[in-house]
Amino acid sequence: MLYEFDRGSTAPEATKNIQARPALANQKAVNLLHDNSRPHVAQLTQQKIEQLGWEVLPRPPWSPDLAPSDYHLFLSLRNYLCNKHYEDFNELKLDLTAFFESKPSSFYRRGIEILSERWANVVENNGDYIVD
Repeated sequence: MLYEFDRGSTAPEATKNIQARPALANQKAVNLLHDNSRPHVAQLTQQKIEQLGWEVLPRPPWSPDLAPSDYHLFLSLRNYLCNKHYEDFNELKLDLTAFFESKPSSFYRRGIEILSERWANVVENNGDYIVD
């Protein structure tokens, strides 16, 4: 399951959104990767995660080398946006939508799958930042 929490949403709202999508809510195991921002470490959030039986994957506080959004998604997005210029915000928004919709589910899945490889690299480098 891959679920992106909307900025400003609460744990109960996110839970309701996930439960409204049976394919997500009925997963046998959920591994949750998120940062340590206040909403994620709040007691209410932690209680809900425990109630749902989800496992929170460990992650250092600031680690873009271990964040699939940073090392996989944004790298591809940066290449896509290279040398592009937009007349207005709406044009940018439309192009970003086209980018995200053009990516097959296998693209997003691969970003998650290589996470374990990246964790192993961090361990091999004694916790040092990975430079691609």
